[in-house]
Amino acid sequence: KNNLISAVVIDEAHLIDQWGAEFRPDFQLIAPLIRSLKAQFGCRFRTLLLSATWNQSTRDVIVEQFRADDSELIEITANFLRPEPEYFIHAEPNPEAHQQRVERLLMTLPRPLILYCTTQEEAENWHRRLQVQNYQRVGLFHGDTEVLDRKKLISQWASDQLDIMIATSAFGVGMNKSNVRTVIHAAIPENIDRYYQECGRAGRDGKACQAHLVWHREQMETAESLSVEKLISVEKGFLRWKAMFEQRQPSDIASYCISLDTKPDHVDYQGNRNQAWNRRTLLLMQRTGLIELVFAAPDLPHWLRESRDENDQVVRDWFASYYSKVHIRHCNDLHHSEEYWNTFVDKARHEELSKRRTAFDLLKMCILAPRPSLCQIFRKFYIYQHHAPELTCGGCPGCRAQGKTSFSPTVGADVKVLQATPKKRARFVGAEKK
Repeated sequence: KNNLISAVVIDEAHLIDQWGAEFRPDFQLIAPLIRSLKAQFGCRFRTLLLSATWNQSTRDVIVEQFRADDSELIEITANFLRPEPEYFIHAEPNPEAHQQRVERLLMTLPRPLILYCTTQEEAENWHRRLQVQNYQRVGLFHGDTEVLDRKKLISQWASDQLDIMIATSAFGVGMNKSNVRTVIHAAIPENIDRYYQECGRAGRDGKACQAHLVWHREQMETAESLSVEKLISVEKGFLRWKAMFEQRQPSDIASYCISLDTKPDHVDYQGNRNQAWNRRTLLLMQRTGLIELVFAAPDLPHWLRESRDENDQVVRDWFASYYSKVHIRHCNDLHHSEEYWNTFVDKARHEELSKRRTAFDLLKMCILAPRPSLCQIFRKFYIYQHHAPELTCGGCPGCRAQGKTSFSPTVGADVKVLQATPKKRARFVGAEKK
């Protein structure tokens, strides 16, 4: 209200696309939140999107979400390949040989070390296995790790009190520990970007590090199913939207208001799981241009303004009710047409699935065959605004098969500066006019 926000800065912006459709759907609520703040309070501020590595399709999806308003959007990226990791891929004939290989690597490779697993169950099993083998300085971190435990683990990891962190993909973003020497994947990630991002947790001090992926045939099927697992089907999405639309309520700030607690007839569960699928349905509709999500400013009652104890059940219940209401501005009158859903929405969904399969197929190609070189595949995948990052390699199976050693070119003449023409001169609130 006082116009004291000069910019909203979103770090690791690529996750809005890569995690936002399913794993962390709230990420894709950031753009409508910003639009709602500007519309309801009349304030203006810039949005900065920061990412060290994103590819063209991810960039296009994100920019489309944030360019819905006329404010200045600034993209900041350092699009280069990491020269520090040396990559190794180990194919094992069965789960027993796979386990033995991972155990040998854990005993012999330099630490600090991260052991990545695909599922929480796998991570817990490896943690128990190492405890039985009398490993002492080992942490376990996954999506369901409690907040206090997360803080403790992050503190221990940062202060070198842990040698090994066993984790799912929930661990790593924002954990800028510089001296990680090894990353081991004990399972196949669901796409090439997750693999590269997680390998990049090592060697941030600029020194050499190693990345090992150990796999067996059964894991390939699991990874392929995970790559497209939770993108809601058009049939179920339409039924969910039909139920929410039929039970809509009036809205002062949009076309109408719906409740995320709405349960369609074909669903036999409620609570957070039902809300999550309703949210995924709305986000799919938003990405296809059918609707626009709008946030309402919370009208806090007097007693809540006086006391904001997050542990108070009454406070939690009030905010749960607030967050369960979503205001909708419909952008296309065909939003309730099953025929439209079966054509245009289905087409958009298949395009998203196709992108995911492509990202998985690239990783599958890297795993099954040493040529072309892994570094060349990374370079093509991370093209940004038609510019590929400079080729660099700390050593990968393809290059070693060709007799090439690691190399890292000097940054110089080939560096390209990409700068968009701003709509107006950028100023921070309070800056002196000149």
